Amino acid sequence: MGIWRLVRKEMGYRKLNFVLAVFGVLVATAGLVAQVTWLRAYDMRTESFLTRDMDQAVKRLKAIEKKYRQTTNQYGFNVRVLPERQSIEDYYKSGYASETMDQNYARKLADSEFLTTIRHLTPILRKEIFWSEYKQSATLIGTHGEVPLKERSRRKKPIKQSVPDGQIEVGYHLWSKLGLKAEQEVTLFGRQFIIGKCHTERGSQDDFSIWMDLKVAQELTGMAGKINEIQAVDCTCAEANPTKIRQELANILPGTQITVKVDPAVTRVAIRVTAAQGSVDDLKARHASRVQLTQDREILMLATAALLIVGAAVWIALLAFGNVRQRTMEIGVLRAIGLSGAKILLLFLARSIIIGLVGAVAGVLLGGAMGVGVAAMWGELTEASQMWGLFSPLTIGLVVICSPVLSAFVSWPPAMLAARQDPAIVLARE
Repeated sequence: MGIWRLVRKEMGYRKLNFVLAVFGVLVATAGLVAQVTWLRAYDMRTESFLTRDMDQAVKRLKAIEKKYRQTTNQYGFNVRVLPERQSIEDYYKSGYASETMDQNYARKLADSEFLTTIRHLTPILRKEIFWSEYKQSATLIGTHGEVPLKERSRRKKPIKQSVPDGQIEVGYHLWSKLGLKAEQEVTLFGRQFIIGKCHTERGSQDDFSIWMDLKVAQELTGMAGKINEIQAVDCTCAEANPTKIRQELANILPGTQITVKVDPAVTRVAIRVTAAQGSVDDLKARHASRVQLTQDREILMLATAALLIVGAAVWIALLAFGNVRQRTMEIGVLRAIGLSGAKILLLFLARSIIIGLVGAVAGVLLGGAMGVGVAAMWGELTEASQMWGLFSPLTIGLVVICSPVLSAFVSWPPAMLAARQDPAIVLARE
């Protein structure tokens, strides 16, 4: 009679022992697979919630940051880089800097890799003049528009355009008082210019100003290569934080000083930006906390799985020993009719391998069904692909392979005991 036929008959004759052994393997494997799928379902569920909340928070933050940029652009330049020797008191009284600095300061600032707090850099030469051709005092402002930042990602649409060579732009009170209009040709310092634009009323010193190309203004005033201020707009990252701006610019441009004007309207939007950024940071912290919680759950899962495996191993070993005791006479008869000890050993090991394999397959199916059921109860399974995502092929493969091996391992001692029994002694005793 072949070994596999003996195995089939033995399992059919002792159904209860076989079923109890399979049940022990099933409980252990089902518990392990169920925990893995539950953990994956939990990750899918929390990741879905956090991703949704993060997307909404980032959208809110971007919308508020856009509003912040629009507000700062609307209120114009609020950061001034001035020469180190310039008296701030005199600057506020007169509205312009009497001291000068090198024009290359603007380029150096724009090219810095450490510039993060400001944008929209514009070098300015501002000078009080007497427009002799019209017998009128005015403020001459020379600029060539914004200096593009070196970092392409920080380049923004300019809010200050350059004035073409040969043209000037005139403030509201000047053109209205002197009867000037756009496209009109005028003389300034003996040089002919075309009025490119007549500005609307701003209610500031700009209403008495004349804008022209920086190089031309430097030539007319005899201040070649000189400027007396750099205008800029603070970034969202530096809202209502003049200290941060001053520290950064002082490191890039030593020998200068900074003034920052924070408009109340800008401050209100900045507070909203800070609140939105806080919401994003809080979600990032929750995500980090979720990762730690997942790790804790994995440790607990491993501990529980270890207990289940040890329990199943002890259960199978006890059933195997009991089976050997119950079959002592059968083993003696088999040995007496010529069945070798090696075949007896193989008989018991084959039975234990089948127990491990059947229990593992049944446990995987049961544990997977339990995991899918929990995920469906949480409402996280909307597509079939999500259901398959709950299963770990590596875990299932290890369970199916290791369960028969473990079952055979713990059944080895009782199988060896059966294989070493002397048939003469056994039959004489019986």
